[in-house]
Amino acid sequence: MTACGKATPLETAALRPCVGCGLVLRETGGTPPPELSASAACFDRYGELLSRSYSLETYRPVH
Repeated sequence: MTACGKATPLETAALRPCVGCGLVLRETGGTPPPELSASAACFDRYGELLSRSYSLETYRPVH
């Protein structure tokens, strides 16, 4: 919610399952990657997790 009590676009976005894995996320309005069968929201989440994994020192030996 914004300071004036209105819902933000993300809060009003529809929940949709990913066509690849079935994870249900809010639509981001982005474009899904053409070479993968994934929703844009799922691919965004994957990028966030990948970035976090590479930034944590304890996970560096894994990569």
